[in-house]
Amino acid sequence: MLGLLVACGEPPTAPDVLPTVGEPPARAAVTTADERQPVSVPTAPDDPITSLPLTLLATQVPDDPAGARATIRDHEAGTIANYRSGDPVRKTAIVTAIKRGRVILLHDEHRERLDVGREPARIDPDDVFYSDLVDDTLGDTMSEGVQLDSGPGWMIKTPTFAWGTPRTVQRLREALRAYVRVADGGPDVHVGDLSKSGGGPFPPHLSHQAGRDVDIGYVLHGRDADVARFVQAHAGNLDRARSWTLVRALLESRAVAWIFMDYEVQKLLYEQARSDGASTEALETWFQYPRGNRAMQGIIRDWRGHADHFHVRFAQ
Repeated sequence: MLGLLVACGEPPTAPDVLPTVGEPPARAAVTTADERQPVSVPTAPDDPITSLPLTLLATQVPDDPAGARATIRDHEAGTIANYRSGDPVRKTAIVTAIKRGRVILLHDEHRERLDVGREPARIDPDDVFYSDLVDDTLGDTMSEGVQLDSGPGWMIKTPTFAWGTPRTVQRLREALRAYVRVADGGPDVHVGDLSKSGGGPFPPHLSHQAGRDVDIGYVLHGRDADVARFVQAHAGNLDRARSWTLVRALLESRAVAWIFMDYEVQKLLYEQARSDGASTEALETWFQYPRGNRAMQGIIRDWRGHADHFHVRFAQ
């Protein structure tokens, strides 16, 4: 039996653009704030409420604790995502346990709790919900995973963590080759983590578990161009033309589900794409910018922590 506990909000005014927290499976026990019954959550006086700007919207707790999931809104980022035990919410905060109506965090090496609220929780139309970020349909292993090698025009930061599904690695390699053909002798692209061999949890990443995710550094110029580590991109060091060439090659592979990119960098590449003659229709399909960093449109979306690299999620 799967127990689903959710905090429900007011009827949405624009249901076609609102995110959802998912429907419970058949025969699931559902408890909501609208039932006007008190939520029974075991007390843990030794675990203080977290000071992080987070709201627990729902928990799903099956008989097997390994399958437990929590849906959490990050008010700072304006995002909603699914988490499981062991997933980081911040670099310094990890989900260590998911109970019915409660999440236990290890924040700066101290236990803290996050509870489903007793008051109805409103899901704002501006919230961005990434239900696909943790994808259970692929499982946690890659029985046929392959390793991406360095090539002419790109380097692998950590080969041990450069494993992906055959389709992901093939499409990524094709996009990198397409970039190199027109990059006109630019610096090597810096490819960061994909997944571990065999897949599975990969802290501190939230995703990167099923061989469909890859971190890629922006193409920079000047003294930052050949630095091996990821360097924050800005108007002064971003090679806009080459970076957009790289991102466009990935988009035109038609294999990309999401690209997570800092909103300010997104703006710079949007302007580059427009100056290169991209159509209004293409810009609206590709970019979240200029709708605001919480808009639920565009393959390229803002996500905290992506000013020094962008994250590509390939479609299944």
